Amino acid sequence: MSMHISDDEFGRAIEQVLDDLPERFARVLENVGIVVADEPNERELVTMSNPCGELLGLYEGIPITKRTTGCSGVMPGRHHPVQGTA
Repeated sequence: MSMHISDDEFGRAIEQVLDDLPERFARVLENVGIVVADEPNERELVTMSNPCGELLGLYEGIPITKRTTGCSGVMPGRHHPVQGTA
């Protein structure tokens, strides 16, 4: 069973989830960009070893548990929630 919502509804749902996050989780997302995609691209599927296309989201960046003072100047992480249009 698939659920279809508009791009605007999906964007509002993402915003609502971010607004509702407990402070301890929201704090670690302060420097993370959110980039919504309709479908995962080929590189993401290969990176995740997931040829069937069942990818709901992907984080790219240095995990917070691996960040050190030597990570200053590094581009912020990005989370790619996948809306799925198929």
